[in-house]
Amino acid sequence: MKKLLLSLLFLAFLAMPALAVDAGSDDDNKLDLSIVRISTTFQTPSFYYPWRWNAAKTKSGQGIVVGKNLVLTLASNVNNATSIEMLLGSEPVPAQLKVKVMNIESNLALLEGEIPVECVPMEIPGTSVYKRNSPLKLFWKTATGQLIEGSAVLDRADTRTLSHTWQSHIVLQAIRSSHPNTGFGVPVFDAEGVFFGLSLGGGNEYEFSIITCDTIGKAFDFNSGTAKGDTALPGFATEPLLQVFYRDKLGLSQDDGGCLVSRVFGQGSGASQLAQGDVILEISGHSIDARGRYAHPAYGLLFFHHLFSGHFVDDKMSAVIVRDGHRMQLDLDLSSYDDSRWLIPKNPGFDESEYFIRGGFVFIPLTLTYLLEWGADFYNKAPLPLVSVEKKHSTDTIDSQIEGFVVLSGVMPHPSNIALQQMGGRVIQRINGEPLRGLRHLKEVFDTPGADVVKLDLSPGRTPLWLCPETLRAVDGDIQRIYGISKLERFLR
Repeated sequence: MKKLLLSLLFLAFLAMPALAVDAGSDDDNKLDLSIVRISTTFQTPSFYYPWRWNAAKTKSGQGIVVGKNLVLTLASNVNNATSIEMLLGSEPVPAQLKVKVMNIESNLALLEGEIPVECVPMEIPGTSVYKRNSPLKLFWKTATGQLIEGSAVLDRADTRTLSHTWQSHIVLQAIRSSHPNTGFGVPVFDAEGVFFGLSLGGGNEYEFSIITCDTIGKAFDFNSGTAKGDTALPGFATEPLLQVFYRDKLGLSQDDGGCLVSRVFGQGSGASQLAQGDVILEISGHSIDARGRYAHPAYGLLFFHHLFSGHFVDDKMSAVIVRDGHRMQLDLDLSSYDDSRWLIPKNPGFDESEYFIRGGFVFIPLTLTYLLEWGADFYNKAPLPLVSVEKKHSTDTIDSQIEGFVVLSGVMPHPSNIALQQMGGRVIQRINGEPLRGLRHLKEVFDTPGADVVKLDLSPGRTPLWLCPETLRAVDGDIQRIYGISKLERFLR
């Protein structure tokens, strides 16, 4: 019994690593005036029912003061915010903030507002010094303004693509932490109390990720309170090149390394210079191994993709490749992505979607944001026809023939469309025998005066869908009234 009691006391001790900070030291007082709690009310558009918005929700997070009336936090804390409140301590009236500038690719946001005059801006180092197994400190504010200290151990470095974008950054992994499961964006410090980065998401007793000072410094200029220029993104995808006979055929030895270019995108750095089948041996002076990794001097083996996010689009970046058995050097044309150019837009900002409703038939563009309505695992949950199109065309850009794919998302039940109410989740390939160019093209055909019927070829489906525009238009009023739809269409450009 005594041993059992001692064991329980020991476990209780381990479960209570987070302690309120003693306000006696000057360093602690300074942190108390630099770390703030962010409370956000946000509302996101619905992409499955694009004529309405989802219910308003609230969430909390952490931020740090980085300049006069400027607060740094995660973009995920304030994206689609309708109200942002900041608490320094336990003051009865929180400060109202607004987004000054947001960097979705880095998951960082800079907020501005009339914050308490006693706030002390925190100094952001140029880099986060990495040393595996070194101790870390964490500080966060509770809902009552109390500053709490936690701990963690730095474990490893990794690369991660953030916020449904193609941008890849170095994130540092920490383990054995007392990081709270809520309060995203908790500030992290090294053992000497130097700011180390912001935690990405909530933590637990096992691990969490840290956005480094390097990424923060690439995103914002705190002196002017502005965002820096766009950083580059790769315009291609690669695969490991591990087949011995394939390497022999390309004239590569085992010491050469080199990964295979498997796909070239419609835009991005090197998209106009590289070709499928090229082998990348070096990027920016770093040798690339057969799995696409290079030896970072501080972090060890990392995938090369994040090298692009470390360069602005007006920088220079070289590459050594093998093409048709010949080695050649390229000066890569660096660029970012224009989301409006994708055939299947990514919409990382989660802005409203276009739509067109006629007679209860709901037509919307196929976007990544729409697929995400099925969750991050949409590849296994969304309708197969939509997933197949996304996989095939995810890196294609708009051309003169097609502006985007249109989906018959669903059919709102009405006596006029009986027997057709299970037709949703299909891509429209052709309209009246010609390729469908986009949502506007679809509306133009339906609005053509004197049109008798419209023929839609759907995928999948061998039998075309025949619709009468006049009949559909006659029930639009019923559809609006029954389903509470204020507008039957929205076009953004």
